[in-house]
Order: sequence, then structure tokens, then C-alpha cells
Amino acid sequence: KAVLTLIILIVAIVIYEFFMLNMDSPFIVDMVLWMVQFNPLVMIPLIAVVLGIFILGNWLNALLLNRETRSGHVKVIAIGTKATTPFRAILKNENNRYFNSPTMMLNTLIGPLGMIAITIWIMVDHGNTLFSFIQAQMGVSIEIIYLLIALIFATLPVLTYPAAFSISLEGKQLWILRSMPIPAYKILSAKVLFNILLLAPVSTVCAVLMQTVLQMSVLSFIALLIIPILASVMVSYAGVFINLCFPKLEFESEAAVIKQSMSSFIMMLGGGLLLAGLLGLTVYLSSLLAFEAVLAIIMSIFVLLDTVLIVLTYTVGQRMFNHL
Repeated sequence: KAVLTLIILIVAIVIYEFFMLNMDSPFIVDMVLWMVQFNPLVMIPLIAVVLGIFILGNWLNALLLNRETRSGHVKVIAIGTKATTPFRAILKNENNRYFNSPTMMLNTLIGPLGMIAITIWIMVDHGNTLFSFIQAQMGVSIEIIYLLIALIFATLPVLTYPAAFSISLEGKQLWILRSMPIPAYKILSAKVLFNILLLAPVSTVCAVLMQTVLQMSVLSFIALLIIPILASVMVSYAGVFINLCFPKLEFESEAAVIKQSMSSFIMMLGGGLLLAGLLGLTVYLSSLLAFEAVLAIIMSIFVLLDTVLIVLTYTVGQRMFNHL
């Protein structure tokens, strides 16, 4: 359900952007006239063919059911006999829990969807609307605009924070995880890595696509590529550490942990304020320093924050996990 809802949302955004940017196109005019003059009766033969294919498919599926069942049983046995490590097992468990929970997906996939929507908009419009608006409001150079977009991409991961409640979702079964012969740092690393894998690949692909369309300078491309990844690392480690500080192991439904827990609230509010401050700092520094200096300062801040959070997670955080 969650995947279907997200696909429909992405398709709706793409269609809306296409129509809004091509209102004067003859193709759009012909399409609207075709929809207005469309006769639904011509769909009857197509519906009949689709129903026929559906019935045939179900009949063939019934004939082959026993064969598919036996084949699936063999595959399950083969998969079950494969060796795996505790780290991979925990990472797989995080993946299964996330993609089997519509509540979790619908509340935390806003970040990647926002990156995709902004990328599509910039690629279709070549950034003309957004860049003109930013230049008119702030009067900054094109390099600073690219840096601001990178920071927007760094802000969106704050809305994708499964790491901020991953410990809490273990609930009363947390003792099972703690009793296993697995070091605490591996458990925490798996939860952090899953959050990073939700964000970093999407931001990387979006950066490469925008580079192919906009032909940015090397430094601008590095900013758009590296800063969102550093922000993903920051959000992931911060989420796990905050969740260790404010665990909520007793709950009636996972929605209470995802939406109403203290760790989720701190993650969204604190992360949003921090990155809003970085956006303001970037605009302020752009009037005083060259683009290269501003980029170096912003990336240094992210590296410093990531380093502090990583150290805290594997020292203080690891001790807190062992005492939960």
C-alpha cells in the first residue's frame, strides 16, 4: 500500500510539472481536446481483452500452482542454507521491518521524494524558475545557489529518520537482541547504515542527473554530491544517539513511536533548526567570502558534526545501549 501510494504521488507530481511547463504546447492542446471529446464506448473492446487475459492468467496459474510451490520450497531451502553474518542479519531485519510498515514509510520517505521532485523540476525547467527566484530574493551568485540547493538536499534527510526510533521499535523484545553474542557497535552500525542507505543513493543519483543537465562547475558538483551524504550520516548517527537518550520501549502501536516519541520530535526540530541556521550562514558568508571559502566552511561544519556524533554513538551511546 505504501509503495503504491508513493508511486501515485510521484506520477502526479511529474504530470503536474509537465502540464504546468508546457501549457502552450500544441501537444497539450490536442490532448485536452481529445479528453473532452473522448467516447467511453471505444474502451469496451479493450476492457474485454484485458478481462480475457486476466482470466487466462488465473487459469494458467492454477494449473502451475503445484509446480511453483515446489520450486518456491526449493528456493527457500537454498536461501536458508546460505551463511550470513550477524551484521547482515540485523541490517536485513531493519530493511524488512521498514518496507513492511506502511506507517513507517509514509511518515519518513518525504526526504527522498522531495529530492526526486526538486530534481525533476530543475531538470525540466533547467532551474530557470528556482534560480531566478533565489537571485531576485538574495542576490547571490550561481555557485552559491547550487550550494543552497545542496543544503536543501541536506535538510530533507531530517524528514527521513527511521534511525531515531529504530531502538524503540525493538520494544519489550530488546532483551533478545542484547542477549545475542553480537557487539553493541555492530547493532548500532546496522541501524545507522540502513538510514544512510535510504538517503545517500537517492541524493547521489539526483546530483549526477542535475550535473548532466546543468553542467555545473566541479566545486558546485562536489557540493551537491558530498553535502547531502554528510547530512545523511549526521541524521543517521544523531537519530540513533537521540533514541538511546530517549528510548520508548513500551507502546501500543508503532505509530506512537514514529510520530509521538521524544526522539522523533527532537530529531526533526533540532535537525531542522540546525540546517536552517546553516542556510542562513551560507547566505551571510556569501556576501563576505568567495564561494570556495564558503564551501570549505560548510563542509567542515558537517565533517565536525559527523565526527562528534560518531564518537558519541560508539562510546556513550554504546554504554547506554548495554544498560537499556
